[in-house]
Amino acid sequence: MNLSLLNVIIPAIALICYLFLMLVFFYSKKNKIRKLYSVYLVFMSIWSLGSLFMRLNVSPGALFWNRVLCTGIIAIPILFYHFSLLYTESTKGYGLLKLGYLLSIVLFALNIQGYIVKTAYIWDKRLVYEMGAASPFLALWGVAYMFLAIFNIVYQIKIKKIFIDKVKFILFGMIFSLLGTLLNFQSNIGQYPVDIAVNTVNAILIAYSIYRYRFLGTRLIIRKTIQTLSSVIIQTALYFVIFYLIDKIIKDSYFYVAMISALIMSVINAVIAHYFREIIRYMIDSLFYKDRIDQRKALREFSENINSNLEIKDITSHLIKVIHDTIQSENIYIYLNLEDGENFTLVRHLEYLESFKEISMNKNNPIAKWFEYNNLLTIEEINDNSYFKGLWSMEKNMLNTMGADVLVPIKLRDSLIGIIIITEKVDGTKYQKDDMDILLTIANGTAAVIENARNYSKAKVQAITDGLTELYNHRHFYECLEDVIFNNRYEKFSVVMLDVDYFKFYNDLYGHSAGDKALKKIADILKLNIGSKGILARYGGEEFSLILPNLSAKETYEIIDKVRLDIQSSFNKTNEVNAFLTISAGISNYPENTTNKEILLEEADKAMYYAKRNGRNRCIIYDEKIEDRDVKKDGEDILFSSVYALAAAIDAKDHYTFGHSENVSKYGVMLGKAVGFNDEQLDIMRNAGLLHDVGKIGVPESILTKPGKLTAEEYETMKKHVELSVDIFKHIPNLIKVIPAVICHHERYDGKGYPRGIKGINIPIEGRCLTIVDSFDAMISRRPYKKPLSLEQATNELRANKGTQFDPMLTDIFIEVIEKNKSIFLKDVIIQ
Repeated sequence: MNLSLLNVIIPAIALICYLFLMLVFFYSKKNKIRKLYSVYLVFMSIWSLGSLFMRLNVSPGALFWNRVLCTGIIAIPILFYHFSLLYTESTKGYGLLKLGYLLSIVLFALNIQGYIVKTAYIWDKRLVYEMGAASPFLALWGVAYMFLAIFNIVYQIKIKKIFIDKVKFILFGMIFSLLGTLLNFQSNIGQYPVDIAVNTVNAILIAYSIYRYRFLGTRLIIRKTIQTLSSVIIQTALYFVIFYLIDKIIKDSYFYVAMISALIMSVINAVIAHYFREIIRYMIDSLFYKDRIDQRKALREFSENINSNLEIKDITSHLIKVIHDTIQSENIYIYLNLEDGENFTLVRHLEYLESFKEISMNKNNPIAKWFEYNNLLTIEEINDNSYFKGLWSMEKNMLNTMGADVLVPIKLRDSLIGIIIITEKVDGTKYQKDDMDILLTIANGTAAVIENARNYSKAKVQAITDGLTELYNHRHFYECLEDVIFNNRYEKFSVVMLDVDYFKFYNDLYGHSAGDKALKKIADILKLNIGSKGILARYGGEEFSLILPNLSAKETYEIIDKVRLDIQSSFNKTNEVNAFLTISAGISNYPENTTNKEILLEEADKAMYYAKRNGRNRCIIYDEKIEDRDVKKDGEDILFSSVYALAAAIDAKDHYTFGHSENVSKYGVMLGKAVGFNDEQLDIMRNAGLLHDVGKIGVPESILTKPGKLTAEEYETMKKHVELSVDIFKHIPNLIKVIPAVICHHERYDGKGYPRGIKGINIPIEGRCLTIVDSFDAMISRRPYKKPLSLEQATNELRANKGTQFDPMLTDIFIEVIEKNKSIFLKDVIIQ
């Protein structure tokens, strides 16, 4: 192909491309941005047309068509800048826009007067031209406004107001066009249609953005556009061919040639053009569409498929299919509120766009609010209606990226349970009233089925979930273990049993509500560490069980020991008394230890109890050496004896309270027996009485032995002896049992005590007993700031403070104990 022919073909191809794009926008719905972009495409077409006619040297000459071409070059920068402001919804830059339009009018005038291109003509089939004095100004002006447009779009991408996928090819195309335009200012390059070749690339990039990324939400009317353009090309070609043949065959007078040519051309063109039009239609339909399914049949099949179905996945799949088959929608997105929460989340879609990121819609979203009183919503209403100004620009852009055209609510008894987002029809035509009626019928018919499926799904989850921790329950854990072993899902896996240490005493100390919170906290730590890597369950009470796939026993140990440390750290992050909560864990591995389900659980359980008997707060891997026996803890016994020595040291340190701890212990046991305590509770009373003041070891002696009344600050220091006592006990497992009683021996029945201010039966019964006997011994004891009370006076004080400081029932019982054992108590009063 020679160069002169190429110089003509390139502008012709560019012109055809831009005519095609103009047709696409012509058949699409109009809005402000699309209208402006259509004007932009018109001037790109003028540019291509001017280049083609200039190189063909069509009358009135190359110079005229060069100036037509320059009209496009002048208009493109300011139109693209204007488009960038509208597209990004920028509020700034309109001053520069007005200036740009004003300067473009000046440039149009200079172009007409010949100040941009002086001369242009075809010489030896080549374009020859000379630039005018105003051409540098045009170049500078064009580069400036193109740069402003590109900068504005790039900036909006950077702040994530718009998505790069939608505009990246548009930007590349404009940069190419800018470079091609600048090459025109070099006449040795501009004699060739380099700018038009680059513009052709730009047109292809625009078409790709429309097709792939729904640029401007444009309806890509492939069928109608290609059909129309193909008909024009074929008919034009037919005219040329037929006229050429007639001219060769008939060479008589011009009149007869014209008449016969017109007649023959009209008949042949009508027949052949119609034939080719049908072929084109058939080819396009075969390429882009599947056969339409009868709407009634599709709706009947849909109804049959969903009426007996309770799986959300299946229902939404049938829902998408019936919409696609009956309405011929290109893409469908289903949003549902599955858990009666605040958000509608995407559960299914027909086609996933590469640039689409899943988003959720809040119940307070303007779209959701709209559906309280309306049944349909179009993208035009979202873009243009002031009601949707509260919608985030990111959400608007996302809807446009999805290609959203119509939004349909799924409502049940006026309650919105879902939203269907539907994109354009496959053939690009508008949705008609019949289409809307079908959509509403489908949505209304689906609502009750989806609601039933939601309830069924909730019931299934509840049946296998522990209500407190939201982990799997005991029964489902067994089912999972059976499934894993029976179906041989993993070559190896570990079973772990976890038990919370001292949980009973935690409940006694803080109450069941606090115990529940502690279990939730431990469950959350397990979820954080294990997540989807294993199966978590609450086995029962304070026990948890785990299945960890594809791990050896040692690998499992590393994970579980980290969990143990995290739990210890979480409950020890303050100096409060709850710091004694830890876990003990046992690990058994398949197939290292056994391949039997029951034995696997039994071995993990044995390893866990071995950990508890060996001091708790540890992980143990099962092996055959583990024996079911008690383990002597000599070091712990030594610590236990040391604490009793500390109690004696306190009494010795404070000679005014010498023997106080022994008395409180003795009275506590006496009261406990009268109340009906069992042996374990009596042991608690005995030990708590002896040790309740051991924390005074940390109180300065100046305060402990002060002869006068304590100041407010000194009293606050003295009050800390309770927590100091517990800090000592929590490190000695055998003394954990006394904590509830000791921590509460300064609490009051009316809730005005310390350190926690709890009241009534929320105070452990051992603590209420200890309060009475501790106060009673203090009354009959000599102090540097008071004389001891007589037995009768002390008894009267107990009666006077019933229901305020002391438990009324326990006080009456203790007074009866005093009356029955008066000789013992009188002896203690005399000794004091």
